[in-house]
Amino acid sequence: MAVKIQDVSVIINNEIILDKISGSIPRGKVTSIIGPNGAGKSTLLRAVGGISNNYSGHIFIDGQDIKRVKRRDFARKLAILPQGMQVPADITVKRLVDYGRFPYRSWFTGNKGEDEAAVNWAMEETKVAHLAERQLVSLSGGERQRAWIAMALAQKPEILLLDEPTTYLDISHQLEVMEIVSRLNKTLGLTVAMVLHDLNQAVKYSDNLMVIKDKGIYASGNPADIMDEQLLREVFGVRVESYINNRGEKILSPVAVVK
Repeated sequence: MAVKIQDVSVIINNEIILDKISGSIPRGKVTSIIGPNGAGKSTLLRAVGGISNNYSGHIFIDGQDIKRVKRRDFARKLAILPQGMQVPADITVKRLVDYGRFPYRSWFTGNKGEDEAAVNWAMEETKVAHLAERQLVSLSGGERQRAWIAMALAQKPEILLLDEPTTYLDISHQLEVMEIVSRLNKTLGLTVAMVLHDLNQAVKYSDNLMVIKDKGIYASGNPADIMDEQLLREVFGVRVESYINNRGEKILSPVAVVK
């Protein structure tokens, strides 16, 4: 396993957000974290990503407790894209992607050849190389999201965490981002864990699901094994109908709220 989560609890303002969660993120696979709003999905991702240490329990990467790993070493192993990332309005795509190389630099060295190569490679992988000198503010939502992913990829991580990477994107850009994430997983062996709201995307693009409800893990495993009408009724409070499209993919269609 790339990541092991052991008895992790989070309390914020005297409210229990997560209560002794235990689970794992398989190496080399795509894991989607799903659940109703307020279930603690992003809270868990931020804990795994080292952004928040406000938890009890343990999170291990390659057998090491992340609280004991040096920050520079941690950033070379794992990259996270949380929601609401902010940068100066006039920053170019290439400059943004270059930020991903910070874990490999000292205070006394500039952008070495290997950094330049990593930045160019990351932009090619995410299909933003032709936008290198464009300001981020001038791009479409899908182009900006690909640029952010390129920045994370420039870290050369083994694990990539994404918090709602398709939120606010139109359908075509959602598919574009998801296809890139899927390709990075397959071609690079990159371990991916992401919070998703679109259940059909979660089923289509994931090898593994982690379903959070009532401050804990309701279910986890292969989407084909655990994603069914009962789960959707009990976790999301909806009744669904499903059908197989002409590509052989199971599509879930919510039709009513269960009261």
